[in-house]
Amino acid sequence: MKKFISTVQKNIFYVSLIVGMIALVGIVAIFAKKRGDDKTSKMMRDDTGVSEKTTDEEFGAYDFGDEDTMGETSRDRRSYIAETEQSKAVQSAVSKNTQEATGKTENDSEYVLNYDGSESLMWPLRGNIVREFSMDTTVYYETLNEYKVSPEMLIEGNEDDKIIACYRGKITDVGSDPVIGNYITIDLGGGFLVTYGSLKDITAHLGEAVQAGDVVATLSTPTKYNTEEGTALYLKITKDGTPVDPLSLIN
Repeated sequence: MKKFISTVQKNIFYVSLIVGMIALVGIVAIFAKKRGDDKTSKMMRDDTGVSEKTTDEEFGAYDFGDEDTMGETSRDRRSYIAETEQSKAVQSAVSKNTQEATGKTENDSEYVLNYDGSESLMWPLRGNIVREFSMDTTVYYETLNEYKVSPEMLIEGNEDDKIIACYRGKITDVGSDPVIGNYITIDLGGGFLVTYGSLKDITAHLGEAVQAGDVVATLSTPTKYNTEEGTALYLKITKDGTPVDPLSLIN
């Protein structure tokens, strides 16, 4: 034993050198393992399309366990990412179905203008028709005492009757005309425009989106050009600028 100790003491430099080299090799091995784990984590984020920033933000509050369970942690991360992507896909599908059903985008104040003439429009006012639409033959304008084509329809009513939107759309014009009085125009989309005349107390505003059944105004007394026809709603529908018979679209 004494001989061994004496030998060690004589070769202390070489012994220290060997111990130092062993320690250095151990440190290098630990560093290499850590870099390998970092590269694996980065490759996993690249494969899933999740950035490092997103990973930190989304997983910061998520407990993935200790460093000793890195294998289980990786599986937990992948599972969490898959569940998150699946949830986003479901939300996207629900949003799309809602938009198709209601005509609304994600912003409730905006409406998709997509009328194509296949759905029936609502009656803006219930009443007798006192002047029919007619573009093929002339009709008699009682107040004017003359015959001419009629690109509009007059629906009989009473002063202050509520006028409703016949379909969802956007108010594109609000004004006053000597013949039809106060009026509004609603863009339904697909080239369809609906104009109501002989109005008062207009509640719809220019640029406003409306839904079918929304009250947009009340009925006014007729202008001097329609006194003999009486109190009636002026209703005109056009498709790409061409007058369309309202009865072909109204249920």
